[in-house]
Formats: sequence, C-alpha cells, structure tokens
Amino acid sequence: MPSVLIWVFVDIYILDLLVLGILLLAVSLGSGWIERLPLSYALIYLLVGILLSPYGLNLIQLRPEADFLQRSTELVVLISLFSCGLKMNRPLNPWAWNSTGRLIGLLMPISIFATAGIGHWVLRLEWGVAILLGAILAPTDPVLASEVQLDDPQDKDELRFGLTSEGGLNDALAFPFVYFGLHWLENDQWQTWFVSWVLVDLLWAIAAGLFMGVAIAKLLGWLEQWLQSYRPVEIVPSG
Repeated sequence: MPSVLIWVFVDIYILDLLVLGILLLAVSLGSGWIERLPLSYALIYLLVGILLSPYGLNLIQLRPEADFLQRSTELVVLISLFSCGLKMNRPLNPWAWNSTGRLIGLLMPISIFATAGIGHWVLRLEWGVAILLGAILAPTDPVLASEVQLDDPQDKDELRFGLTSEGGLNDALAFPFVYFGLHWLENDQWQTWFVSWVLVDLLWAIAAGLFMGVAIAKLLGWLEQWLQSYRPVEIVPSG
C-alpha cells in the first residue's frame, strides 16, 4: 500500500490528467451558468492554467524538453477527442451509426494493412515497423478535419456526422494495431503472443472502452438533467 501511494503522488502527470478531466466536465456541466458570466471558456482555462502553474500551486512544470512535448500533445489529443464526443447527436442505435461503422470497421483496417503492405514490400520495413506505421497513419486527425465536422446539434448531414464520429472513435481501433506492431518489434514469433493480443489488446480494450464511454455519457446526461432542475428558468420577453 505505501508503494502505491508513493507512485500516485510521484506521478504528477496522472494528477494533471485528473485535474484536466474534472475541469472539462465542470465547464461542460456548468455551461448554462458560464454563458451568463462575462467570461469566455478560453479565459477560464487560462486562469486554471495559471493556478496550476509555478505561479500558483506549482502542479504543472513547464520545461521545453521532449517529455513535455509528448505530454502536451497527448493532452491536445484528449481535448480534441472530447470535443468530437460532445458533437455527437445520434441515438445509440446501430442504424444511426452505420456510416461510422463502415469507416472504422472496414475502411480503416484496410488502410492499416495497405499501408503496412507498402511499408514492408516497397519500403522494405520489418513487419512490426510497417504495421506500426499503418496504425499511426490510418486514423484521421479530428483537429485537421474540424472544418468539415458537425458544428450544430441540429445538423443531420450524414457526411459530417460520419467524419466527426470517426474522428472521435478511430483511435480506439487503431491502438490495438499499434500494440500489435510493438509486440512484433519485441518478439517476431507472433504465435506466442497473438492470442493474448486478441483477448486483451483487441477485444477487452475495445469492449471496455465502449462500455465506459456509454456509462459515463449516461451518467453525465443524468447529472445534466439534475443540474437543470436547479437552474433558473429563462424568461423570454414578450413582443
């Protein structure tokens, strides 16, 4: 137990992720109140950043080194994926996510293996490196594709919905293939770890991610309705 506590306090990056997640949820759930204040979302994030920086609680250390760049890019990806999730405007029915399923379940694996094949047979890369390259390049970038994504909850355009939902979910399917490439780099005798990869990195990881995504979304929906009951009713002026 002491070693676990020490690890938790030492690994400040995990604490940073926790604070970031709480901040995003708080801003999302409190958007009804924030819109009434003379504050922008960017200003709120800036103030929280200053509070956590060396000028405040000193929880975030800004150092221009490779580790900082790695962590900062991870945070940007988390924020962009969170933004994609907030734009989803479809019920959890298979027919409503048909375009998303085709993009992620069919086209992206084809792109991964096609890129891996080119990397192996054309660029003469080892299979592990080639599959890792395909898994990295296949997912679309939700930040770069933001101009063609949904920007209105009432927007029913199938193309924009497909790109938005695919941009928010594609990493979930790409990561198992990233681990596949890493396993191959460690041990090219794939027969020894293939079953473990299918059970843990593919089936369990995707199923757990889907379950947690749906469960958290349901919980946040319930919290939103609960908070709505405590918000004052907007009075629309007549005439």
